[in-house]
Amino acid sequence: QMTFLTLYTIGQSKNAELANKDAIRLLEEAVNALSTTTSSEIDDARVAANFLLGWLRHRSGDLRSAIVSYDEAIRLYPDYSKAYFNRGMAYYKLNEIDKAIADFSEAVTIKQDYIDAYYQRGIAYYYSQRQYEEAIADFNQVIVLDPDDARAYFNRAFIYAYLGNYDAAFDDYDRAIKLDPKHARAYFYRGIALERHSGDFQGAIENYTLAIEAKPDYSLAYYQRILVYARLGECDKAVIDRETYLGFDTKPGSLEPIDDSINACQLMPQK
Repeated sequence: QMTFLTLYTIGQSKNAELANKDAIRLLEEAVNALSTTTSSEIDDARVAANFLLGWLRHRSGDLRSAIVSYDEAIRLYPDYSKAYFNRGMAYYKLNEIDKAIADFSEAVTIKQDYIDAYYQRGIAYYYSQRQYEEAIADFNQVIVLDPDDARAYFNRAFIYAYLGNYDAAFDDYDRAIKLDPKHARAYFYRGIALERHSGDFQGAIENYTLAIEAKPDYSLAYYQRILVYARLGECDKAVIDRETYLGFDTKPGSLEPIDDSINACQLMPQK
C-alpha cells in the first residue's frame, strides 16, 4: 500500500505530464489516505492535496467536483486566497455569478494585491451583472497594482464606450494597444467606436485592418470592414472581404446584412 507522500508525489508528476486521469486517481487516493488522520503537518498536506485535486478536476471540466475539493482546502486553511480564487473561477464557469464574486472578494480581502482576483471580479461585475461602477473600480485597482496590464485598460475602455464616455474609452483603447500592439480586440472595438460615435469610417477601416493583421481569422473584423467598405462605395474591396469571410465558421443569417450592403453599394452612382 502506497503512502500519502508517494501517492501525492506520483500525482504531481502525472499532473506535470498532463496525464489528468491518472493524476486525479492518485490524488483521490492520497486524500482518502489522510481522511482519518489529524495533525498540523497532515492538515498542511491535505490542503495541498485537495487544492491540486481541485485544480485537476477543474482542468478536466468537472467543476462541481473541483468545488468540493476547493471547499475542503478552504475548510482546512481558511486564508487560502488561491483556493477562493480558483473556486470563484469554477463558479463563474457554472454561471453562479454571485458565488463567484463572493469568492473573488474573499480572495482580495485575504491578499489585497491579488491582481487576477480584482480583474476577474471586474469581469463578473460587468459582463454578467452589468454593475458598471463596480467593474470600473476593480479595473482601476488592477491598473494601480500593475500600470502595464493591457487587459484592464481594454475592459475599462469597453465599459466607458458602453456608457457613452468615448474620450475615456479612446484613451484606454490607445493605452491597451500601446502595451499590447497585437491586441486584436482593442483595435476592433476602437474601430467600432470610431465608426459609430465619431463617424470616422476610414479610421474604422484602419483599425479593423490592424485587428485582422493581429488575428488573421478574426471574422468579426472582416464582417465589420465589409459593411464599412460597402457604405463608402468601395464595392470591390467589400466583395473580396466577403470571399474571405465565407471561409469562416459564421453564424446562420450573417451573410444577409453583408449581401444587402454589397447590393446597395453596387447600385450607388459611380464616382
